[in-house]
Amino acid sequence: IFPVPADSANTARYVVLIMGGRLALTLPLSLFMSVLFGEQQIWQINLLRSLSIVGYTLLSYFVLTMGGSILAVAVVNTTMVILEHVGYYVACKAAIPDLVVRPRLFDSALLRRVAGFSVFAMIVNVVAVVLLRTDPMIVAAFLPLSAVAIYALALRMSEQIMLLTKQFINAFSPLVAELHGAGSRQAIRDVFLRCTKFALAPTVAIVVPG
Repeated sequence: IFPVPADSANTARYVVLIMGGRLALTLPLSLFMSVLFGEQQIWQINLLRSLSIVGYTLLSYFVLTMGGSILAVAVVNTTMVILEHVGYYVACKAAIPDLVVRPRLFDSALLRRVAGFSVFAMIVNVVAVVLLRTDPMIVAAFLPLSAVAIYALALRMSEQIMLLTKQFINAFSPLVAELHGAGSRQAIRDVFLRCTKFALAPTVAIVVPG
């Protein structure tokens, strides 16, 4: 799909394998981040994610200044992401010491109860990933890799603005679930109105002046 130069083909192959391994490891570990999210321990998630980003930035800068390759940067990225998810596990066990994950505890009835929401939430997330990640592939199919880099930089900036907005939404999601369980529809309406204002305020402040 991508017009990778012949002398960089092996490097590209190893980078893809490393990133695939990262996904295979972090996907099951993301369960513990979800548990923290459900327990409204969002500050711990933000703290661990911030530490991971700072660590990745510093290590990548060090690796590149020492003459490291893109393969080394991929290793640094994978290491920091895995450590971040291990941190979620440690924080989760500290917050909920009795938490146990065992195959024998699987409850099909509970799965059916949550599937009504979870399936559609997963579809929304998959569609969002497709929308954000297919653009570079389309650009690479018709333009040189240098154009992909330029486009990816602008795309990354827009993603960060979107993530800033989602922080407010994520912070209120457990509260909305709790209010829904209590049948407090008016309180949910008030939360949505306030959440919309809080989410839009920083986004407008960043985007409009630019």
